[in-house]
Amino acid sequence: HPDFPSGTFAPGSDTGSDAHGTHVAGIIAARNSGSVDISGVYDCQGMAPSATLYVVDLDSNTYIEAFNRFRDNGIVASNHSWGFTYDPYSYDSRTETIDGYADNEDFTIVVAAGNDGPGSGTITNPATGKNVITVGAVRYVTDDDTPGRELGGVAEYSSRGPAQGRLKPDLVAPGGQTWFDYWYYKYGVVSLDEFPSGNTDDEAWPESSNYVRMSGTSMAAPHVTGTIGLMLDQANVHGYEIDNESIKAMLIATTIPLDDGGSSPASGYASTDVGYGLVNAFNATRWYYVGESEELLWGGGSLSYWDTEDEWEFYVPSGVKRLMVVLSYDDQEGGGGELIDDLDLELDDGVACYYYFLPPGVSEESPIEKIIVENPRTGVNWKARVRFVNPGILSSQDYCIYVYALYKLPQLSITSVSYPTEVSPGEDFSVSVTVENTGGWIAAGVTVRVIASGFGGQAGWTKYVGNLMYEGSSATATFHLTAPDSPGTYDLIVNVDGINRSISSVSTSKRITVVGNPALCKSTSSLDFGTSATTKTFEVWNCGGGTLSYTISDDRTWISVSPTSGSSTGEHDTITVTVNRSGLSPGHYTGTVTIDPNYGANQTVTVSMDVVNNPPNTPTNLSPCGVTNVSLTPTLQASAFSDPDGDSFANSQWQVDDSSSFPSPVWDSGTYSPVTSVTVPSGVLNYSTTYWWRVRYKDGRGSWSDWSSPCSFTTKACTPPSVPQNVSASDGTYSNMVRVTWNAVSGATRYEVYRAVEKCGTYVKVGESTTTTYDDTNVDACRIYWYTARACNACGCSSDSVPDSGYAGSPAPGSSAVFRVERGTGNVYTDGSYYGQCYYSGS
Repeated sequence: HPDFPSGTFAPGSDTGSDAHGTHVAGIIAARNSGSVDISGVYDCQGMAPSATLYVVDLDSNTYIEAFNRFRDNGIVASNHSWGFTYDPYSYDSRTETIDGYADNEDFTIVVAAGNDGPGSGTITNPATGKNVITVGAVRYVTDDDTPGRELGGVAEYSSRGPAQGRLKPDLVAPGGQTWFDYWYYKYGVVSLDEFPSGNTDDEAWPESSNYVRMSGTSMAAPHVTGTIGLMLDQANVHGYEIDNESIKAMLIATTIPLDDGGSSPASGYASTDVGYGLVNAFNATRWYYVGESEELLWGGGSLSYWDTEDEWEFYVPSGVKRLMVVLSYDDQEGGGGELIDDLDLELDDGVACYYYFLPPGVSEESPIEKIIVENPRTGVNWKARVRFVNPGILSSQDYCIYVYALYKLPQLSITSVSYPTEVSPGEDFSVSVTVENTGGWIAAGVTVRVIASGFGGQAGWTKYVGNLMYEGSSATATFHLTAPDSPGTYDLIVNVDGINRSISSVSTSKRITVVGNPALCKSTSSLDFGTSATTKTFEVWNCGGGTLSYTISDDRTWISVSPTSGSSTGEHDTITVTVNRSGLSPGHYTGTVTIDPNYGANQTVTVSMDVVNNPPNTPTNLSPCGVTNVSLTPTLQASAFSDPDGDSFANSQWQVDDSSSFPSPVWDSGTYSPVTSVTVPSGVLNYSTTYWWRVRYKDGRGSWSDWSSPCSFTTKACTPPSVPQNVSASDGTYSNMVRVTWNAVSGATRYEVYRAVEKCGTYVKVGESTTTTYDDTNVDACRIYWYTARACNACGCSSDSVPDSGYAGSPAPGSSAVFRVERGTGNVYTDGSYYGQCYYSGS
């Protein structure tokens, strides 16, 4: 990459290609040798552009091998934008080993907190370590039109503490807007891209495809690592040594408290969301502006079982507004993540003592304690006491004590707003806002927003102007706006804010006049007539210059407007709109009234109304009601149809049930023809049963009446049909059967046929028929049979009819036959076959 020229990486570094690693490394030490300033303002130079990087590939090295290589190659600080995926929130042997490197090797280890937020207790291993510097992320982007962002607020994805009850993260740094979706790129941190691709979409920084945006705590951590690089460089340039305890103490002492932090100065304004606040590379590297901030004490020592307390004295000059005191040390590894060597910090101003308190949600102490004292006692000596709590006999613990003072606190002021007081409709113009830090120290993440209702362009945008680093430092943001088309007087609201804890936002309002051509204004964009209103009004007027003339039209036959034209030099004209619901079907209706001005675009007023339909009058049951002995197919008669709206009769619906509450009608006509009487079909009703019936009517516009009040009737009792008449059996008509016929019987659903061989013999059922004919095929030719019939229905069968005889077959005319009669039985045989029986007398 052009921003990683020869010499960037130390000999022995691993090589490879990885977009994430390239991006992280660029944040730390990109040289800015291959890019130009972006938009004339920003560049992609890393935090420590002179630093030498030593890279270890964890795909081919274990984390233990990586730390051994760091130690063996003289590396004193490392960045770890990664985490263990197995048991991710634990403090296990892996974390213990890494804690040991920090303590035993005096090695500064920076670890990304993880992207598992916003839930509590989501710090990922090894960021759960006691001695590592755990870095969370804040939303900190520079795009002008970022929607809904909160610059400097904790990023939603950033993992939250506590970790094993201890405060984590330790501090935060810029990480981009969001980690888990498209905006990962669009509103991420800009750094180096693995392979310059030439693309110019939202993933790439538009000015150069050598750079890309990414988001996450992986991007936040290298900001801190780069700051440590600057701290080490300062120590080297100025000839002093700085150990891990000192690095952590200086970083934490100079952090900028944020709104997402805690509310207690006794906890250093820390919270499990952002730790002690935003990293402050300027003061952490021991740079400061005279009269605004100052280092009051940097010391260190060692406590043991035999020497459990040190006392440090320092002078607090007059004018100090905020005192920040930090105790930092590296604890022994292990202990399940809890402290083994517990050191405590206490302050004494000669009148009162100040103690460190755990932030909300934190239950265990950490090897970093920070106490902030607002408006401290000045012009006197203070004492800082470091105590070793319950040391073991063999315990020995080094520590660093660091005191930093602020003489000034940031305050924002809008010093000027440059804008034209008059513009023409649709004119493009600029608004320049200059904001100043009138308090001092650092006003972090300052943004400017111009709110201008009705204006186009950059109205409503939030612009980031950076960190105002000292009293009197200022920055200017310019917004390009487009004036409304409608002349008038408008307010421009300018709002300026920062991300420091409790910094006050400031705002101012400016008035701008849009002058020029006639412009149409109206009092409303819609008229709702509801279900009953027929007349409403609205106003139109000229809100521009000159004379406005206009015509008014509508697009619905049920709308009328008066007047249909007019003119205005500024006076308000009243327009009356009337609606007519006659002849309209029920429903919701909308139409449009259009005002056509002599200048500018047409404007419309939406007209809406609802048409409702009154249902028909409830019919009355006429008959049968309260009667008995009703047939099974009765005709139901109701009152005539009538409708309060005069609507036509469209349909009826009839129901019959054996319960007056009609839970499951035995007969439902469904949507039926428009009739006031109907006959219940056969097969529906049963005998000797009480039924209730009701009816409702539907009008021509679709509304149903209520159901009529039910009335009851009882069907007649069940009786069998009468005896069939004129039963007749065929006499030799058919050679192989006898056909029996009879007259139909009212109420019969079937007929039973009986046969006997003698008129007065026993009659046996031979079959059934649902018609008035039955063919008996189980007969002998020339034998006489006697037949009777019974008519039947669901109630039973009638008695037998008058019998009639018949037979099948006969000798052909003119032929002869020989019969043999068997004496004693009367049986007749012909050709050896049984034919029948005859009766005779004599011998």
